[in-house]
Amino acid sequence: MESFKSLLAKSDGADSDADSVAEVVQLSGLVPPLQLDTQECTMVIIMPRNKTAGGIVDHKETVENPLTKAKRIFDMPNNHDSCKTLAKLEHIKSDEPMSMDLYQADIRKRFMDVLKESGFKAQPFPSIDRDETFLKLYLPLDGEHIAVMAEHLEYDMPVKESVYETVEPHGPYPGRVAMHNTDKLPVLARIPFRAAEKDRFCPFRSIDAIRLLEFWLDEWVSLDEMEKQGIITCYFPCPSARQIQEIHNEVLTTDKWFNPHFADATIKIRPYFGETLAFYFKFVAHLAQSMLVPGFVGVVFFVLNRTDVVDQENVGQARQACCVLFSIWAATLLQIFSRHSSRTKQFWGVEETERFAQPNPDWDPTRTGETARLCVNLATVTYIVVYVGAITVLLTWQYNIPPDAPGASMFSLLLTIVIKGGNFLWSKIAPALVEFENHRTEVDMEEKLSALLAGVKLFVANFPFLSHVFLTNSLQAECASTFEEAASKTWKGFNIALLDQDTLHDLHKMSFHRGKKRICIPGCVPTDYTTARIYSETNCDADVKDNLTTYFVFAIVIEVALLILPIILSYWEIRKEFKKLQAKDSDSEQADEEKTYSFLQWEAKKFPYEFGSWGGDKVNDFLDMAINYSIVACWGVLYPPMATIAAVALFVLLRLRVYRMLYVTRRPLPRASAGLGIWRTIFQCINIAAVACNVGMATMFFYPMRNKAFGLQLMLFLLFEHAILMLQATVKFVISDSPADVTEIKYYNEYVKKTLKKSRIAPLTPSWLDHVDVSLNPDQVESEEDSDSS
Repeated sequence: MESFKSLLAKSDGADSDADSVAEVVQLSGLVPPLQLDTQECTMVIIMPRNKTAGGIVDHKETVENPLTKAKRIFDMPNNHDSCKTLAKLEHIKSDEPMSMDLYQADIRKRFMDVLKESGFKAQPFPSIDRDETFLKLYLPLDGEHIAVMAEHLEYDMPVKESVYETVEPHGPYPGRVAMHNTDKLPVLARIPFRAAEKDRFCPFRSIDAIRLLEFWLDEWVSLDEMEKQGIITCYFPCPSARQIQEIHNEVLTTDKWFNPHFADATIKIRPYFGETLAFYFKFVAHLAQSMLVPGFVGVVFFVLNRTDVVDQENVGQARQACCVLFSIWAATLLQIFSRHSSRTKQFWGVEETERFAQPNPDWDPTRTGETARLCVNLATVTYIVVYVGAITVLLTWQYNIPPDAPGASMFSLLLTIVIKGGNFLWSKIAPALVEFENHRTEVDMEEKLSALLAGVKLFVANFPFLSHVFLTNSLQAECASTFEEAASKTWKGFNIALLDQDTLHDLHKMSFHRGKKRICIPGCVPTDYTTARIYSETNCDADVKDNLTTYFVFAIVIEVALLILPIILSYWEIRKEFKKLQAKDSDSEQADEEKTYSFLQWEAKKFPYEFGSWGGDKVNDFLDMAINYSIVACWGVLYPPMATIAAVALFVLLRLRVYRMLYVTRRPLPRASAGLGIWRTIFQCINIAAVACNVGMATMFFYPMRNKAFGLQLMLFLLFEHAILMLQATVKFVISDSPADVTEIKYYNEYVKKTLKKSRIAPLTPSWLDHVDVSLNPDQVESEEDSDSS
C-alpha cells in the first residue's frame, strides 16, 4: 500500500479539486484503511433504494398531497423560474394520493434534469451493501460552467495581485501594488466575478466550487426538503484525505496539543471547513490562551494556600485581589479579540453574516409568527420561574440539613444533577419553540435558538451560585425580637460573655432590621462566632465551594465524554457496515481482504453537523464554551485553582473538537462568514455579569467587607463596579475594533474596486453645450467703477 506521504507528494496542492490518486490510505485517526474515490468530486448526494433492492424506501406506500410536497422541493421563493420545473412533472399533477414509486421517480427525474441543464458532471455508484446510490457531482475549477454560475450569482472573488499594476496612484492611495497586512500578506479586493474578465481574478478554489454548486442548486431545488421527504438520505461536500491529514498534523500531533498559538491551524482549517468554523476555532484558541492568566493566578493561590504562606485570616483579602484581576480580565478579553479578528476578517474577505442566506425548509409563508413569539417568551419565563423555585427549595434544604445527616455529603452532586437536568430538558424544549416561531432563514432560526438556549442555560447554570452568594443572607436569615435571641438561633450555645467589645460590635454590624421590631442575622455567618472579627470562612463558603467545584468538574467530564463517545459510535457504525457486507459473502476472510472501505462510504457514515447530532453543531459548541467560561469568569474567585483546570480543559476540548470534526463529523458545507454574531452579545453579557459578581463578592461576601454595614457595602459595590465598567469603556475607546491599517486597506481596496468598475463602463457620449454661458458676467454689464478706470 502506498504511503500517505507519497500520496501527498502527488496531490496538486491545497486547493485542488480532490485527491488525485486512487489509492488506499491510512489516516492518523481511528479509521480503517480507505480506498480513495474522491476523484472528480465536488459534492455527494446519497439516494436510498427501495426495499426490493435492499434499501429502506417502501415503494408501495401512498403519498398524500404530492403536488404540495413537490412545490416545496422545486418552487424556490427567490427564483421565479424554478416553478417551471413543476410543469415538467409527468405524474404529479394534483394533490390526489399516489404511490411512492411514481412520486419518487418523478421527483428524481426532474432533479436529474436540473443537474443536466446546469451542466454538472454526475457519476453514480452503489454503496458497499448496495442499499443506496451515491451520486458524485463535479464542477471543474477551470471550466466554463463555474464561470457562468459565478457571474450569474454575482459571486465575490479576489482580484489578482497583478491587477493592482493598472491602478494609478492617487491622493493617499499608493497604486501599482496591493497593500499588505501586519503579517506581510497582500489583502486583495473582492468584486463580483465576470466571465469576460476572468483573467483579472484569482483561480477558483475547491471551496468556491462547493459554494457555487450549493448556491446554484438552492435557486432550483431544495435539497433539505428532499432529505426531509426521504428522497435523498443526505448530501455533503466531497471530503479530502490530504486536507484532513494536513489539519491533523497541524493541530493534533502530540507536540502541539498545548501550543496556545493557533494561527497556523486556522490556515489549514479554513480551506476545508470554511471561514465560519475556522473563526470559531480561532476564538476558542484565543479564549484558551487568555484563560492562562487566571489559570496562573489559580496555581499561585493554590501553592500559597497549601504552604500556609497565606493564613486563613488573609484568604479574604487574597480573594478580593483575585476579584479585581478577574473583573479586569473579563472586561478586556472580548475587546482584544475584536481588534485582532478585524484583520482576519478583512484578509479572508468575509463579513459577520453570509451574503447568500440559506432558506429555512420549514418556513410557512402563511404565518406571521407574532402570536408564536409571545407564546415562546411566556413559555421561557415560566420555565425560569419553575427552575428558580426548584433551586431555592434545594438550597434551603442544604442550608438547614445538619452536616452529619445522611446524604449531606451528596448534596453537591444532587445540585449538579438538577442543573444539568434543567439544561438538558431546556435543550429539548427550545428547538420546538423556535420552530413554532416560523423563521424564514436558517440564520434567523439559528440566532433565535442560540439566544433562547444561552439565555436560559446560562441562568440555569449560574443561578444556584448567585443565590448562595448573594441571596442566602436574606433568605436564610435568623430573626428574633432581640439580637441575643437571633444569635442563639444562629449559633448553638451562643454566649455573649465570650465576646470582646470589638467582636460584638462587628456582629451587630452584620445584623439588620426586618420591620420595626425584628432583628436578623444574615444566613452567611462565621462558623465560630467568637472569631467573627478575624476569621474569613463562613458556612456559605464551604457549601458554595463544594457545589461549584463539583458542578464544574462534572461539567468538564461530561463534555469530554460527549466528545469521546461519538468517536466510539462512529467506529462502531463502520464495523457494523463491514459485518453486514461479510454476512453476504460465503468466505468472510476473502471478503475482508478484497473489500476495502470507500472514502466516501466512510464520510457518509459520519454524523452530520447539525443541532442535536453526535457530530456536534455550532450552537452547542458555542454554548458549552460560554457556560464553562461564565462559571470561571463569575465565580472562579471562590476557588481560583478552578481557572487552572479550565485553562487545561479548554486546550484539551479544543483538540477533541478538531478531532471530532475530522473523523466523526460529516464534512459540513463551508460557510463564508466570520464573526461571533449573536454570541458576541452573549459573551458581552457574561462579561458584564462577571464584573458585577466579582465586585459583589469582594464588597459583600468576602472578609473583611462582609462584616461592614450594608450601606458601605453597597456604596463600594457601585463605586468599583462602575470603575471597572469605565475601564472597559476606556479600553474600547483606546483600543479600537478596527486598527488603522485595516481602515487604510479597506478604503484603498474600495478605491481599487471603483477604478476597475470604471474601466469596464462605456464612456458617455458628450453633449453640445457651447451655447451655455456660465461666466461671471454673462451679460457684459459694466459698473461705474469700471467706466472711470477706463
